Amino acid sequence: MKKIFILLIIGCLLSSCGETRVELSIEKLKTTDDGMLVKGITNFPDNTRLIVRTIRDKNVSSQDSNIIVLNGKFQAFLNESISSNLIYEVSCIANERIQNKKVLEKLKFYKSKLWTEETTGPVYTYRQILKAPRYMELWQDELIGYPVWTTVRNTELEGINLDYTFIGEMSGKVRDTLALNVKKISTDIRYLTKLNNEILERDLRHFIFKILEKDKDVKVICLQCFLESENKPFQSRIFIIDTDS
Repeated sequence: MKKIFILLIIGCLLSSCGETRVELSIEKLKTTDDGMLVKGITNFPDNTRLIVRTIRDKNVSSQDSNIIVLNGKFQAFLNESISSNLIYEVSCIANERIQNKKVLEKLKFYKSKLWTEETTGPVYTYRQILKAPRYMELWQDELIGYPVWTTVRNTELEGINLDYTFIGEMSGKVRDTLALNVKKISTDIRYLTKLNNEILERDLRHFIFKILEKDKDVKVICLQCFLESENKPFQSRIFIIDTDS
């Protein structure tokens, strides 16, 4: 009897070793001429097919079903304007009509309470209401062009280089405003030359850290990046500070 019990325990342990907890979230929103670009991250295997929808007043208002996960990332183009009453839904349908056989076999080991059994097969459904849309209604008119929304978690700023030498320089006044009990700071940053995305991102993260050092109550940071010789920004960024992480 003891041997059977031990074998059962070993069997359970072996079967759970291959399990993976599903990780998925929407990280960025960007307005475009035709609607919006939604970018997200996930640990679903490469080539997993996803569906992204927006839900307004309990009805699907836009959808992109031609999405494939690659290197832990996915993006969707939606014919919808960013606004405060949108729910963003990402779903994964695990059947042979949607997924290829290799992906389908791997999905068996992805565990989450968000999986449900439907007539089409197992369906993973994730919903997210982003903070960014409410802020966009308040302050998008201050920005030129189509801003990129990015969520910055406090943990991402831990261990930042305090001796970092900034490449850009803050230009003009730092505008400090408060609306709907949300504190926002916006400013312009001037660069002598245009930087590649990785270097620019690192420079902007250090500006964020510098701003938060002075005022930890700031929830939104709007940065517009200009070249010295131009009046139109080459990039507009809105950073949402996630203090809950």
